[in-house]
Amino acid sequence: MMREEIAIKRGMLSDLCSICHENFQQGEEERILTCSHFFHSKCIALFEWHACRRKKGHLLDGGYTCPFCRAPYYETKRTSVGVVIHLNSCSLKIGALVRGWLARKEFYHRYRKDLIGPNSALAQRFRKYIGKEVEHISNTLLQKIDVDYMYMERIIYESDQSIATSRDIFSEILVRS
Repeated sequence: MMREEIAIKRGMLSDLCSICHENFQQGEEERILTCSHFFHSKCIALFEWHACRRKKGHLLDGGYTCPFCRAPYYETKRTSVGVVIHLNSCSLKIGALVRGWLARKEFYHRYRKDLIGPNSALAQRFRKYIGKEVEHISNTLLQKIDVDYMYMERIIYESDQSIATSRDIFSEILVRS
């Protein structure tokens, strides 16, 4: 069984290098160890170089330990599984972005049609509100006109009485003279 298949079975696939925590990019070399961990070729080479320097050139029986799980005596193999995983995760992210954009676009158009269109619930509520406001203003105006009309009728009635009284007084004065 190949190392990649073992990594798939164990669920150890990742699109990140465990040393530098960066994505595997197309064109970059990557290595898989016998313990099924993936690293950039440059990262594992630097790790081995530093591990060798730290031990002052004395390697444990000529082998290294995995930087992630510390498994001893590993061998490296070139692979491109990390790039494939990274491309798959990128395509999933792009698909999710497109689906989200389409859903927001559909929601926006439905929102505009349902809430802002001429027969929408919002337009009907707005027309009802304006109708109530116009009715309230009209009733208030009619009440004021009724009050003013009653006031004007009272003034006219009082002026008619005043004129009638004046006529009676003038007619008495004319009769006496």
